[in-house]
Amino acid sequence: MHVAAGLAVLVDVALTGASLFTMARDARYKLMHITGSEEGQLFDLQADPHEMCNLWREPAHQDQRARLMQALLEWRMHSSVQTMGLMAHAR
Repeated sequence: MHVAAGLAVLVDVALTGASLFTMARDARYKLMHITGSEEGQLFDLQADPHEMCNLWREPAHQDQRARLMQALLEWRMHSSVQTMGLMAHAR
């Protein structure tokens, strides 16, 4: 767990194929980001516990997306993760 901007955010890293995904979540929202891309997923876990409705591009949820993306950025800086090294190691 990493604390960013006064918010406890769980962060996980998963390697799948050629993409590196990072995830941050709090008690209500879960965000997955594809590193090096503008794409991702954002879910409201209270309203959508089965994660069926991706809110990534929904204007009403851009504040939550920005907040969790900031937490991911802070985690990346804090942990000094070298994504290319992770990818090379996984192959």
